[in-house]
Amino acid sequence: MQGRRSHERTGQYGADEFASKHGLSEKSATIILNLYGPSRPACDAAAVAFKEAVAQRQAGRLINLLNID
Repeated sequence: MQGRRSHERTGQYGADEFASKHGLSEKSATIILNLYGPSRPACDAAAVAFKEAVAQRQAGRLINLLNID
């Protein structure tokens, strides 16, 4: 196990693994992991909430763009 990364030994997510799993940028993944880690369930829930918030924000912007007076 000497060559394994520390997050693999502890069961925590690495930023690259977490970003790939949830379709996030590595920067977003790192922020979520720093806020909610080391709990995998908490990080997974935070990623889902983050993606939903981003989708709602983008949808709101689209609606605002379509409301042309």
